[in-house]
Amino acid sequence: MDIGDIRTEIDELDARIMELFRERFRKTEEIGRRKRESGMEIEDLDREREVLENFKRHGSGVEEGFIERLVALILEYSKEVQRR
Repeated sequence: MDIGDIRTEIDELDARIMELFRERFRKTEEIGRRKRESGMEIEDLDREREVLENFKRHGSGVEEGFIERLVALILEYSKEVQRR
């Protein structure tokens, strides 16, 4: 397998990751709608801690600092989506 083959595999993984992000943010939109309908706050710090812990639990072999930055970015965008 040469470098081009490996890059092709990475491209395929990236496409799968993006599909999962699209699915996640569709769910986030639904949560935001339900929160607004019920008068709930968008920000839920307990849930944010739970999401981070879930990522860390499933992130064996991935640097913890990367996980924390990734989750912070995902949660920031999720709250933007929920506010729409």
